Amino acid sequence: MKQFDHWSFYNPVQTLVGQDKIKDLPAILATMGCKNPLFIVSQTAMTNGVMELFEAETDNNQYPLPTQEVTTDTIELLVHYFEVHQHDGIVAIGGGTVMDTAKITRLQLSLPSYTLLQLEGSIARQPERKIPLILIPTTVDSGSGATKTAYIRSTQPSSFLRFEQVLLYPDITIIDPKAFKVTSGVQTALGVAAVLARAVESLTSILSCPAVETYALQAIRLLKTHVFRIVHTPHDLVARTQLAIASQLAGIAISQTGASLAHAISITIAQTTPITYAQSMFIVLPYTLHYNLRANESVLSNIGACLREEETDHHTESEPDALAAIQEISDFLNSLTDSLPQAIPLRLYESQALLPVQLAQIAETACGSLDILTSKQAPTFQDMLRILEAAYWGYPLDREHQDYTIYQRG
Repeated sequence: MKQFDHWSFYNPVQTLVGQDKIKDLPAILATMGCKNPLFIVSQTAMTNGVMELFEAETDNNQYPLPTQEVTTDTIELLVHYFEVHQHDGIVAIGGGTVMDTAKITRLQLSLPSYTLLQLEGSIARQPERKIPLILIPTTVDSGSGATKTAYIRSTQPSSFLRFEQVLLYPDITIIDPKAFKVTSGVQTALGVAAVLARAVESLTSILSCPAVETYALQAIRLLKTHVFRIVHTPHDLVARTQLAIASQLAGIAISQTGASLAHAISITIAQTTPITYAQSMFIVLPYTLHYNLRANESVLSNIGACLREEETDHHTESEPDALAAIQEISDFLNSLTDSLPQAIPLRLYESQALLPVQLAQIAETACGSLDILTSKQAPTFQDMLRILEAAYWGYPLDREHQDYTIYQRG
């Protein structure tokens, strides 16, 4: 890997891992001085038995979250509910949407002098009050439990808000395999794709450093080692634990570097179409890596070595090796669904939820994202559109603009 003369690393999240770790929550809350926490819970977690894992009584403190309708209005309701019931901390139980909602709610409660529109962005501010925040993920996501970013739809005006600051870090993330109630192989495979994409983008970022490389490469190793059991036997507690750890490691890595092209495109698609973030990452990642091949040859070579379960300290800066690594990443993603009864689309048009006429608007929005600032090549609108068109139809990137051999997806 590239050597750095100067770099820094900061992630304040305490990660607690273990089967039945969720039962330690009352003691954890007590050490934080939290006597009346608000439990923000996904509808899925409310119905699939996760709440039964707690040994403490939580019924009177639960706020069921309809995740398909979360907006800034939801944050206002949560803040009001928190104040009226005199809560003194937040415990979020669910997937990425629930965790983002809890993060933004804590941010608003910590800085009541500001509106959410004023808090959008990455301007650091000192908290006006301390609100403990504990996250308990119950689905496979891309490391929300370790990041300082969160997204939510604003109702006035209608748009999506992006928040990034230290106050969005949770205090504690609890990883308990029994809390993961994943039963769908397809859902698990898409979660694996999202975790892989976050790890890869942290490695190819201009802000990557040796510590990031350690976390991200270990996340990839865990995915490679446990992927078959994760996808095909989702009830396996060992596999669940390793996937959750990989997700947290990828989140720690991406929290240092910020995301990049695949994330910018995928979050835009998820915000404007029925295609989920994980579905988009599954399709788009190899195309964005191909666009960013230059200056990433050694990084991609090491990622390829990880997927082959080889040592990563003998990297090369060979273009053919980098291209082979992109093909290995694509093959790895494709292999996730080889024996599943429900196929995952390899091209955006196969999702039947996106029309070609929408690609230009998605490209324009993605080009305005802060997430592309860490890309080693700064994409223009036309670059972004070419990436989207290639991912939509499954075509190679336009060879008129690229002078190297094209990998083949599928």
